[in-house]
Amino acid sequence: MILFLVFLFIIVYLKNRKSSSNSLKVYISHLINQCYMEFEDLVFIIVAILIAVVLLKIFMWLLPVIVVLLIAFFIYMYLKERSY
Repeated sequence: MILFLVFLFIIVYLKNRKSSSNSLKVYISHLINQCYMEFEDLVFIIVAILIAVVLLKIFMWLLPVIVVLLIAFFIYMYLKERSY
C-alpha cells in the first residue's frame, strides 16, 4: 500500500508540476506519512506480542524448574537439620 501511495504521489507531482496547486500533494504526502506511522505501530505491536509469547514460554518452562529446586532445597534443609 505504501508503494502504491508513493507511486500516486509521483504521478500527482508530475501532473501538478506545472500548476501552482500544492494542496493535493500535501494531502497525499500526509496520507503516506500517516500510513507509514500506522504500519510502524503495527510492526511494534506484532514484535511486542512475539516477545511476550517468547517470555511466557520461557517462564512456563522455568516455573516448574524453580518449584522443583525450591522443594529440593527445603527437603535438603530438613534432612540436614535432622542429621544433627
